[in-house]
Amino acid sequence: MRLAPDLDALVVERVEWPLPGGSLVARGRVGFGPTVPLDWEFETSGADLSDLLASVGIEGSWVTVQLDTKGRVGGAVLPALRLAGTIAGDFRELRPYTRSWKTVKPGVPPVLEVKRGRLETPIRVTDELIAFDGARVTAGRGTSVVDATARFSLQGGYQVRWRGQMDLDVLGKVAEVPVGGLAELDATMSAAPYGNPRAAGRARVEGLRFLDVALGNASCDFEYGPGFLVHVRDAEGVYRQSRWHGEGVVDLEPSPAYVRSSRFDAKGRVKDLFDSVQDWLPRTRAFRDVFDGEVEVAGTGSGPAGLLDGTFDARMATGTFTGRPFDSARLTGTYSKGAEARTERAEVRRGSGVVRMTGRSGFAPPFPWDLDVSFAGVSLRDARLPGGEWAGSASGTATLRGSFEHPDVRFAANGDGVSLRGVPLGTVQAAGTVKEKKLVVTGGADGVRFEGEAALEGRIPFRARADLALEDVARLVPGGTRGSLKARVQGEATAEGELEALDAARARVRLDELQLSHAELKVHADGPAVLTVSRGGVELQGLKLVGTNTELTISGARAPSGQLDLSADGTLDLRLLAGVTPDLKRPHGQLAVEAHVTGTAEEPVLVGAGRLEDAGFQLKATSVLFSDLRGALAFSQNRVLFEDLSASVNGGRAKLRGELELASFVPVRLRVEALLDEVPIAVPAYLPATLSGRIEAAGTPDATTVTGRLHVVRARYTADVGLERIELRRRAAPAPRSYDRAGEWLRFDLQLVVDGDARVENDLVSGAVKGELTVTGTLAAPGVVGSLSMVEGSRARFRGNEFALSHAVLDLTDRNKIEVVLDVHGQSQVRDYQIFMHAFGPLAEPQLTLTSSPPLSQPDIITLLSLGFTRRDAAAGATVQGVATAAAAQALFSASGLDEQVRRFLPRNPMVRDLSVRITSEWSELTGQVEPRAEFESFLLRERLRLRYQAPLSGGRGQKAQAELKLGSHTAVQYQWDNDNPDVAATGDHGVDLKLRWEWTDR
Repeated sequence: MRLAPDLDALVVERVEWPLPGGSLVARGRVGFGPTVPLDWEFETSGADLSDLLASVGIEGSWVTVQLDTKGRVGGAVLPALRLAGTIAGDFRELRPYTRSWKTVKPGVPPVLEVKRGRLETPIRVTDELIAFDGARVTAGRGTSVVDATARFSLQGGYQVRWRGQMDLDVLGKVAEVPVGGLAELDATMSAAPYGNPRAAGRARVEGLRFLDVALGNASCDFEYGPGFLVHVRDAEGVYRQSRWHGEGVVDLEPSPAYVRSSRFDAKGRVKDLFDSVQDWLPRTRAFRDVFDGEVEVAGTGSGPAGLLDGTFDARMATGTFTGRPFDSARLTGTYSKGAEARTERAEVRRGSGVVRMTGRSGFAPPFPWDLDVSFAGVSLRDARLPGGEWAGSASGTATLRGSFEHPDVRFAANGDGVSLRGVPLGTVQAAGTVKEKKLVVTGGADGVRFEGEAALEGRIPFRARADLALEDVARLVPGGTRGSLKARVQGEATAEGELEALDAARARVRLDELQLSHAELKVHADGPAVLTVSRGGVELQGLKLVGTNTELTISGARAPSGQLDLSADGTLDLRLLAGVTPDLKRPHGQLAVEAHVTGTAEEPVLVGAGRLEDAGFQLKATSVLFSDLRGALAFSQNRVLFEDLSASVNGGRAKLRGELELASFVPVRLRVEALLDEVPIAVPAYLPATLSGRIEAAGTPDATTVTGRLHVVRARYTADVGLERIELRRRAAPAPRSYDRAGEWLRFDLQLVVDGDARVENDLVSGAVKGELTVTGTLAAPGVVGSLSMVEGSRARFRGNEFALSHAVLDLTDRNKIEVVLDVHGQSQVRDYQIFMHAFGPLAEPQLTLTSSPPLSQPDIITLLSLGFTRRDAAAGATVQGVATAAAAQALFSASGLDEQVRRFLPRNPMVRDLSVRITSEWSELTGQVEPRAEFESFLLRERLRLRYQAPLSGGRGQKAQAELKLGSHTAVQYQWDNDNPDVAATGDHGVDLKLRWEWTDR
C-alpha cells in the first residue's frame, strides 16, 4: 500500500482475501475527495459465489458455484455507494439446491448441475443491492442472457430474468431425472425475503429427452412454487411423425424428486413409439420391427423419478405384426416402479380371429415374463406360418414363462379346415413346448400322427416324423378331386432340414399299403411304395399297380435342377377314369400305355403311345353311348392323337379320328371326326333316327360344336297330334318345361339328308317323308330348320276316315326348338260324297277346312265323317240309337286314349309294320243306321302291300277286308271282301279293282 504521487489517493498494490474454496485478489486506489472515489481490479480463483455473497451480508445461498473470473469496478463511496464494472471468466460446479447448500446433507443431489461454463456480465453495486444487467452465461451449446438483482437485506430478496438457450445435455439430469436437448427459455424467478423462490416461464426444446425417452421437439409452460412443486402445463411435442401432449406436477423436495401426478397421450407411428423408449426400455428394441401402424397411447404416472407407477392404454386400428396384417389391437395395463408392466388386456383382431394376452413382464435384464395367451379363429393364411401357403383357422392357448432370452413356453392349438400348399389336412391338433432355443411339437390330423423338433436360431433346423393311415388320401389332392376315386395308404414319412430353406430339406415316404378304388373296382400296389426327397430332388422307386385289367408300373425322378425322368408302362382299367372325371359316364375297357416324361415340371415333355381295347363311355348329359372302342393312340404333353379308332355308337358302327389339345395334361380343346354307319340317335328323345355319314365335333370340353352331313337311314315321328283334343288343350295352357343348362356345352350345325326310310305315323297323318334339314341350337334346346315333303301314297285320318294326300309339306322353322308347320291337302270318298281336306298351321295346333262334292253344308260334312250319314238319310227315329252308340264308342275310345294303350300290345316285327287299331263309325245298308266299327291296318313288303280290316262291334255281318298292292308310282291292284249284303252267300262279296292315278297342275 502506498500514497499516490500527487497525494490525492491511496494505492493498494495487492490485497488478498482467503475463502473456503479459493481466494479473492484485488488491487486499485481509493481517492481522498469528498466522494471517496474507488477504482479496483479483482480476480477470483475457485471462489464460491455463496462465500462472496456472505462477505457482503447475504447469507444462506441456495446456489453454489466456483468462479474463476477477472473484473473491474469503479465509482464513489460517499455520500452513497455507487459502483459499476464488469466481470468475465469461467465457472465450475454450478449446483442449485432446494435449501441453503450449507445445510444439505452429504449425498443429497442438487436440482441440477453444470460442470463448466463461462460468464460475462456488467455489475452494479449500491448501498442496497448488487445487480447483473445483461449477463451472458454460456454452457455447452447454450448461451443465455440473465438479469439478476440481489438485495443486501433479507427482506429485499432477489429477482432473476433468464432468456436464451440452455444445453440440457450439459445438465444431464434435473431433479435426478435424465434430460437432454437444446432448450429455449424465457423465465423469471424471485424470492422476497430470501428463501424458496417462485418461478414461471416457457420452454421450447429441440431434441428433448426425458427419462431417457426421446420426445422430439417440444414446448411447455412451467411454474415453480409455492413449496417445492414444479407444475408443467400444456406440454406438447412432435417426434418424427408422432405428436404427444402431457402435463404433470413434480415435488423437488424429496430425493429423488417425486412425481405427484402426470398424464400423457400420443398419436402416431408404432415404430416412433418404440424408437422413443428404446433407451429407457432396451428390451423393446426387439419389437421395433414387429409392429407397424398408427397407434394412440394414453397414460398416467406418479412416484419417485425413475421409479414411477402408472397406467397405459394403447389402441391401434389396422396395422401389421411381423408383417402380418391385423384389423385392430388394444393394450391396457399398469407399470410398477418403472421396472415391471402388468398387462390387463392385450388383444389383436383380424377378421373373426382374436389373440388375447394377460400377465407380467419386466423392463430390466433378464427381462422376465409371465404371460397367458389365448387365440381363437385365427386365419392361418394371415399368420404366414413357415413351410408354405397355409389356409384354415386355429384356436388354442399358450403360456410364456422364463424370459425372452431363456423362454419356457407351452402351447396347444386346434386347426379347422387346415391346408398346406393346397393340400387339405382337415382338422389338426398340435401341442408343444419351447425350452431355451428348442421347439418340440406333437399332433395329428385325420389319419396322420406327427412329431418334430426345431432349433429356434440360425436357419431353424428341424426334424419331423409322421405315421400315415389314411382311408382316403385323394382328399389331400390340392384343390380337391372332382370324382369319386378313393386312395387308401398306410406307412410313415420322415423329414429333416431347415425351415428357412425348405426346398433343400430331405424327406422319405414309405407306403406299405397303397390301394386305389372306385365303386367295386380296386387296384393296389404290389409291394411298398417309396418316395424320397433330397435337396430338391425327388425319386419314386418302381411302383407297380395291379388289379382287375390293370398292371401298371410307374417310376422316375425329378433332379435338383428340375429335370424330369418319369416313365409308365402297362395296362389300366378305364373304369378308374370314372373316379377322376365324373363328366365321363360309364367308362370301361382297357388302355395299354407306354409313356415317358422329360423336361421340367413347368415345361414337361411327354412322349407316349397307347391302345384301347373294348373301351367305351357315355357323353355327359346325352344318351350317346360309345362301346367296343378299339385302336391306337399317340400322345405328348400338348395333345392326344388317334387316327383309326373303331367303335360302336348306340349299337351302330363308327370310325373315329381326331386330337385332344392338352394344357397341364388336362383337355382344353378337341377335334373329332367320325364316319357313322347306321347309328341310332334320339335328339330330341321323341324323334329317334338312324343316321349314316360324316360328323365332326370341335371346340372345348365346355363349348363344342357339331357339324357334318348325315343321311337319315330310318326315322319315325309318332307323337300324336290329338286333333280331337286340340280345343281342350287350348283352354288349359301346358305346364312350362324346365330348362336344363347342363346341355348348353354341345351346339349343333348339322345337315340331315332325309332320303331313307323316314315316316310320320301318328293319329293325323301316315306316310314317308323326304327332304333336307339342318339341326341347330344346343343339346339343352335343339332346333331344326328345313322342309320335308310326304311322298305319294301318304294319307291322313279324321273321324275314322282316310284321306289320300295329294300335297303334304312339313316346314321346320325354329333354330332352338322343334316347330313344325303343316300344309296338307287330301281327299276321301265317303259313301257317295267326295270330301276334300286342307290341314295347315303349326303341328301343335293345326287348322282344318273341309269341302265336299256334291256340296254339303259344314255340319253335314262333319256328321258324314263322324257318323256316316247326313240329314237327308233315314228318319231320325230309326237311327238315333245307332248314332248315339257309334258316337259314344268312338268318342270314348279316342278321348280316353284307349287306342294308344291297345297299340302298345300289337305285334311289331320286320314283316308286319305299323300295325294300328282305331274305332270308327259307318252307315250300314243292312241295318239302316250308323254302327261303331273296329278297324285294323298294317303294311308289308316295304309298304307296297297294305292290309285293312273292319268289323262292327256287334259282330255278324258288316265285315270288310281290303288288300292293296302297289305296282308302280301310278298303278295299284286292290282286292276287297265284305259280307254286308244279305242277298249273297255267307262267304261274302269278292272284288278286284285296278287303280290308276295321275296328277297335274294347270298354270
